[in-house]
Amino acid sequence: MQLDRRSQSRLDLALDPALESALDPPGAPSRLRGLGAAIVGLGAVLGLMLLLTPAPPPPPAVAAFIDPSAATAAELTLLPGIGPVLADRIVDHRENHGPFERPESLLAVPGIGPATLRAIEPWLLIEPTPAPRVDESEGASPWPIR
Repeated sequence: MQLDRRSQSRLDLALDPALESALDPPGAPSRLRGLGAAIVGLGAVLGLMLLLTPAPPPPPAVAAFIDPSAATAAELTLLPGIGPVLADRIVDHRENHGPFERPESLLAVPGIGPATLRAIEPWLLIEPTPAPRVDESEGASPWPIR
């Protein structure tokens, strides 16, 4: 593939003559002449495209922490990577097995793996389960009688 000067200027290639002769040696077969310059030009164009490509937008931010032991399915869908089906699974698991005691407890929910847990963990707030209250009225005592 032979590149003439006009093609090189269209690609905004400004090759030093020494570099050009290194890329396109005088004894190279005619079908290969200009191939080195074309590869360098293509690399420059791709590099420029990579630099000018905007970064993807950040994921939507969760406005508050979410307690998976108390949140509704709709609230759970606010977490990154949690859709309606997975939110329903979390609610079902909570109803059948009780509240989540720590973030790793969510790994027991089908469809939540380590990557999903890492993605949602910054937004989780797991409240400790309160100790059962003892009714001290009517002679009940929190201390065992011996």
